[in-house]
Amino acid sequence: MTNRNLQKYISLLTILSLVALFGIVTRQEALAADRLYFVSVVERSPVTNNLRVLLEWGALEGSIPGEIKGFRLYRATGGEYENLVTANKGTIPAGLVDDTTLRSIALRDNDAEPYLKLLTTLNHMSVNGVPNDAPLGPTITGADFHTYVHALLDPASPQFDPLKRMLLMRQFPHLAMAAGLAFVDETVTPGNTYQYMLTAVDINDVESLPIGQTEPIVIDGSTETVLPAPQGLRQVEVNDCSSIRKGIDDLMIYLNWDVPARPQDIGHNVLVYGYDVFWAESDLGAVDLRQGIPAGLNRLNDQPIIVAGAAPATGSDSFLTRDDGKSHTTGPKWRRGQKFYYYLAALDISGHYSETSAPVEATVVDGIAPPMVWNVHTEEVTQLIDTNGSQTSEPRLAIAFDQINPVNYARFYGAGKNICSSDATEVCYTRGEESCGDPAKVRCVDLDVLEYRIFRFASPEEASQWGDDMDGDLWPDDQEKALGFDACNANDKPAGDPAAYVKTISQNDPVSQHAIAPEHIQMNSIDYAMQPDDHVYWYKIVAVDQNFNSSPVSPPIRAVLYNRSQPTPNATLEVCSGYQVDHTADMIEQVPGDSLVLVDETGLAASFAIYERCTGTSHQEPASLVIHGSTTGRVTHIDKKVLSRIGCAYAACSSFAVYFYDRNGSQVGVSPSFYMDGTNLCTESFYGTITLQETCTSWGLSKPGLVNEGPSRVCVDLGAGESARIYHRIGDSMSPFLSVPQQGATGGNVCENIPVLEGLSSAELCLGVRAFSSNHVGSAMRYLDCQELPAAAPEPEKTIPAPMMEGVYSKEEQGTGTPYFELRWAAPGEGAALFVLAVKGQDDTRYKTIWDAAQDESGQFVYQYSLDQATEMGQELCFKMRSMNSAMANSDWSTEICETWTATEDPNLPWPWVREPAAGSEFTAFYLKEGATLGGRPAIVMSRDLAATTLLTVYPLCESGTQAQQIQTCTGSGQCMDDSPDEFRLPCATLCDTLQPALKSFIVYRQEEGRDFVQVSPLINRFACLRTKTYVFFPMGGGGEWVDQSIIQDPFLYLRNLEDTVIGGGVDPALANGVRLIFVDRYPFRSGSKARYKILAIDDRSGEIIAEHQTNWFILQ
Repeated sequence: MTNRNLQKYISLLTILSLVALFGIVTRQEALAADRLYFVSVVERSPVTNNLRVLLEWGALEGSIPGEIKGFRLYRATGGEYENLVTANKGTIPAGLVDDTTLRSIALRDNDAEPYLKLLTTLNHMSVNGVPNDAPLGPTITGADFHTYVHALLDPASPQFDPLKRMLLMRQFPHLAMAAGLAFVDETVTPGNTYQYMLTAVDINDVESLPIGQTEPIVIDGSTETVLPAPQGLRQVEVNDCSSIRKGIDDLMIYLNWDVPARPQDIGHNVLVYGYDVFWAESDLGAVDLRQGIPAGLNRLNDQPIIVAGAAPATGSDSFLTRDDGKSHTTGPKWRRGQKFYYYLAALDISGHYSETSAPVEATVVDGIAPPMVWNVHTEEVTQLIDTNGSQTSEPRLAIAFDQINPVNYARFYGAGKNICSSDATEVCYTRGEESCGDPAKVRCVDLDVLEYRIFRFASPEEASQWGDDMDGDLWPDDQEKALGFDACNANDKPAGDPAAYVKTISQNDPVSQHAIAPEHIQMNSIDYAMQPDDHVYWYKIVAVDQNFNSSPVSPPIRAVLYNRSQPTPNATLEVCSGYQVDHTADMIEQVPGDSLVLVDETGLAASFAIYERCTGTSHQEPASLVIHGSTTGRVTHIDKKVLSRIGCAYAACSSFAVYFYDRNGSQVGVSPSFYMDGTNLCTESFYGTITLQETCTSWGLSKPGLVNEGPSRVCVDLGAGESARIYHRIGDSMSPFLSVPQQGATGGNVCENIPVLEGLSSAELCLGVRAFSSNHVGSAMRYLDCQELPAAAPEPEKTIPAPMMEGVYSKEEQGTGTPYFELRWAAPGEGAALFVLAVKGQDDTRYKTIWDAAQDESGQFVYQYSLDQATEMGQELCFKMRSMNSAMANSDWSTEICETWTATEDPNLPWPWVREPAAGSEFTAFYLKEGATLGGRPAIVMSRDLAATTLLTVYPLCESGTQAQQIQTCTGSGQCMDDSPDEFRLPCATLCDTLQPALKSFIVYRQEEGRDFVQVSPLINRFACLRTKTYVFFPMGGGGEWVDQSIIQDPFLYLRNLEDTVIGGGVDPALANGVRLIFVDRYPFRSGSKARYKILAIDDRSGEIIAEHQTNWFILQ
């Protein structure tokens, strides 16, 4: 480097050193590695106790340029600068002296404290290893320390370590002097003012401009340099609001403080070598460490804490030091929740302490959550309510669980564990043969609990989605983030409490504590919001400790408060003695194209006739026959094609009536007159429903004592989910003989015919009705008026009525548990001498004669049928019975009842009724062809055939994609199914608002011929059709516009236009062609086999199967 270039380089260093000292703005091309520092410290000599000035310089980063061979130090005392160094042409060499000289410089002050500190530091470095040394270095002594230090500082040595070189020279100024980077001015005198300046000298003895200058230093009794106290000492947590990493903070105290980072703070930072942190068990007030370390104050770190800059704001590195308790050999036990007080001081480059920070209180972090709450269950309790002096009882739902405490924990989880220690907040244990004397085997459970938080959910899906709450504000973290709130800040949350939150109960709340057994405490809380309405809810509980650590959420517990109120029976006995015909506008039975619908509710009609009626006379007589025909079961459809056979224009008076006839041609009933357009009977008009039904009147309206000559029925008003049972009197008891099925969601008036009146009793029929709620709570008996019966004409072969089977019940013998069926039946007639029981199994029918059947108090017969446990368990058995009198006359067989033996029902209330899956409509399955290369795959039509009002019939020409294509058409010659999204804009931008598959939630199973069904889809409960906006650029530039669009990107459901040629598998193309929403089966299959599908429709709320749908058989090509 030429002298001119060196002068430019030194000039640049001069500018940069001013930046380091004064924060002057410099040239943009300056590098951080070029910056130098030049600082001064006023201290007292340990030998003379006189004030002296320590001057030190060096590179902030990197090293001193190699062209600089030394530095010249100047001092001014109110006048011109003079060179402080007289030897070596007034130049301080910029290089390391030999090891002997290094030793003399290091020991020049004859001060024991820095000497011992140097030995300690060197041994610490040696034990932790240096480059090219063994993992454990040699022990450094006073006799050879200079050799070890020289090897670390000398760049030519194999043991050279630039990091340790920088640390040693920063901590021990004498070592910096040995490297030509420090000087001690011991010639200053009190009362004078001094200022220092530094220049550089190159290898050609060319001196630079000044590269550093101190502020004026006044030497007096208070001049000694004392750094200010560090600021911002505080305790921090580093888990970064993560439930997985929360254990990082456990049993730790992490500390952070502010590190000055402004440009004008560089000089201060250069003077700071490191930091010392001290702890105390109590607040010691203000402390001055320059006067010594007071009693009760303990150093946390054994070596100064070297800080290169501020710690990150968050994350696992957001601290500058930590206390793990290892330095706490005295004082309180290091345990969660224990408080300590911390002090912070900086060490300057001469080894002196700065002013000491004020004490900061910190707590050993409890980062371990309590265990999950166990033994959670619900109980139905009764609350007595005092209203104006009278007490009423109300059912309530209580949530109960074991209190988290050491005794309960050991009782519930203690099996196989050796309890090593236990207190109110912690249990420590080992497993099996492990010894408590081995600390590595001891595990501890944190049982510190402050409170319990109870949550209630309306569905198991909602309960399963309730996640962690790290900040303890009751709101799950995922919900807070989705709503735009900070999941780590308890004060930043949505307004109010979550809808699922019920209450919080304290661990020590005496009202909630129940002593189940000695030392067995159970927590119990009533949810007053629960009503006895049979609604099912799910509860979850979270335990929270003193530091607001939340336990894992307990599994959802199902709970229901049953409605146990008695229903009110409202029943009537009706006698049916005739038939009537009604005309209504009811369209329930109508199918497209119908003009009239004929409904026969009696089963008597065999044919019908439609007559024209003309008005104008007092009696509307049939004028002329329009059409005559046979009925087709219960419902007969008459459409315009039928009417057109006799001519579309037939009558002018437009008044008609329908006549019904039985099999013998006798008239059963005639409808009232109704309107049809006689001038054009072939229109698409619907003229109504004609219904033939029995005419029944209430028996209570008849006069007492009349003999009932016609059939009877009992009609009951039932509410939603209610059922009923009809009884008849036998002797002095009411015996059940007929059941009214449980009603659906609406209830209504239900009528049941009374079968075979003859023989029910000798002279009269006395009936009663009891209604039962959906929870099987029975009402009081509603007695109906008795009616006299006509004398029954005996038949030679049937002199006694058939027995009436009441039920077949699974039972177990007390003590032995032997299974058997209990059969119960009634014998309406008198004189039954024996009963014959027929038991039909899978392969045969067995008969058994019962001679001595016992009767209970109600008059019913009871018989115990023992099961063959080897052949009849788990098999369906069908029972029917006939009776025989003493004259050996047989009755008819009774109704057959089939049952499979199941375990005896629990005496508690059963689970609510779960509906049987209904048989759904048939879907169309086919083989979708995709050409010779791809082959194809099976598919199911999921749209128009089951959803006639679908959007597909309204928008047949939806444009797709940026090329304005129509819905993708599949011809069978190439790929039809791909995973690219379909984007629809006008006129189909709102397609996703209404487009849905025929089933909202379903699972698909496939059966190949000769094999069982296999599942070929997951639960599909979401159709990936998204309504969104996109920005479209104009073709010729100049901007663009936001437009609406619908995007379909579903892995199973596709919207395609299917031509006839794509429909394979032997399926009629008309069943699947056109624009369809189809399910594509991606599961492997065997070509050439026949297959079909079963589709299970799933209830979104309960997860239960509500319907089963089948498809046609087709060929997998």
